[in-house]
Amino acid sequence: MIRDDLLTGPPGETAGAALARLNEFNNALHGSDWIYQVEYRPVGAHALVEAEHYLKTTLPPSYVRLLSAYGLPLLRYGKDSRPSPLLLEPGKLRRGDFYLWEEDYLDHVPVEERDAVMDRLQNSVSFRRPDEGADDYDMFRTDMVNADGEMPVTSYQHDMVYVDPEGFATFDRYIAALVDKYNRKQAAAGPDYFQ
Repeated sequence: MIRDDLLTGPPGETAGAALARLNEFNNALHGSDWIYQVEYRPVGAHALVEAEHYLKTTLPPSYVRLLSAYGLPLLRYGKDSRPSPLLLEPGKLRRGDFYLWEEDYLDHVPVEERDAVMDRLQNSVSFRRPDEGADDYDMFRTDMVNADGEMPVTSYQHDMVYVDPEGFATFDRYIAALVDKYNRKQAAAGPDYFQ
């Protein structure tokens, strides 16, 4: 029986606590024969400072805290598989409009929507590519910094050349919601779930 507190985290859960909950959930569901495991690759302060300098922005404290305290989260799919990064490495963070110019996606945006799309992308920094097979990214909105230095998280879907204006208020909330979604989906499917 999986505890309810492993399916949905508490309000204000940090990204690090959510990833620890993911590991605890997997251990409860699969025992010692893990299918998924979160590992970490160390990230030094220098890499984060370089990324901020390159991007000309200060990264959200919750993101910096996760990478500084734990390192880059890596997901291992099975004991013998190579771990893959859950987030882009600091050196691979990019301004959102980088993707438009690189791929000429702006040509596909209706003229009346171009200014709004460009504004959102120019004021965003990508930090995650959810699907390696597609050019979709999750991004920080650098123009919407709150009093704590946190930025909302939004997504960019290149097929529609669309930047979702909705999202999550903070990076911590974003990671906690990813873990919630994964844990609920896997709990419903049972121990054989491998997605």
